Amino acid sequence: MLECDSLLETDDAKDSQKNTSIQDTFIEPLPENIVVDEGENAEFYCRVSSHDAPVTWYIDGIQIYESDKYVTEVHNAERRLYIQHTNKFDEGTITASTQNDETSTQFFVEGVFTVHFLVPKPSVAPL
Repeated sequence: MLECDSLLETDDAKDSQKNTSIQDTFIEPLPENIVVDEGENAEFYCRVSSHDAPVTWYIDGIQIYESDKYVTEVHNAERRLYIQHTNKFDEGTITASTQNDETSTQFFVEGVFTVHFLVPKPSVAPL
């Protein structure tokens, strides 16, 4: 006689899977717009409803990978992305995404302008 119990999902197992996917939502989204001066560090903060929900970060739809420039942090339900030494290339739509939900913000880097005036040397008339 074959036993098939191990192949059948119990109602409890199905409920557990449903609860996990339902919990992977943002309970505190990213703020609307974030603006920093070029060269400063930027911080993005959100919270998910499940402490173990994986969050993936994107800039303009391109996945961000952990590096010296891009640092992610997880503490309980809090998720943070830090962008070190920002520049204009970091601007765009920042998105945090779980399997079932996402939150986005616009990120702007303001340039630091230095104005140099070129003053012509006075011409000296020959004697």
